[in-house]
Amino acid sequence: MTRRSMAALGAVALSGACMIGASPKSFGPATGGAGVRVSVATWSRGTVTGELLAALDTALVLVSRTPGDSAARLVLVPLTAIRSASFRQVGVKIKDSHYASGDALADVRRVSRYPQGVSGELLKDLLVAYKQEQVSVLQP
Repeated sequence: MTRRSMAALGAVALSGACMIGASPKSFGPATGGAGVRVSVATWSRGTVTGELLAALDTALVLVSRTPGDSAARLVLVPLTAIRSASFRQVGVKIKDSHYASGDALADVRRVSRYPQGVSGELLKDLLVAYKQEQVSVLQP
């Protein structure tokens, strides 16, 4: 193997060791079972914050606490109610009731607690765990 070939092979090998962005150790959703924290600015209800459980085509499912209330609640926030949504360590992914790019929905799903979605059985279990009869829906 020539020196030039060895240098090129070394450069290729070293380039694989470079990392861009957050490492798994510093990326919250990668270090625990919880979903990413989200701050949702709504059109009419102010800001809602909480843990992202799931991202659907038409809504976000969160666990949220109302200021002054210690009880966490399951909340469904339709995209039509969202002015913008910012996800910790991921950035703004929803703007003016739409996912900001073609990859935004997949990006948001990856950092949710349940990237595969919330099945009917899981939803029943969550409602029991949060002592709710139904999911609270934030109206637009």
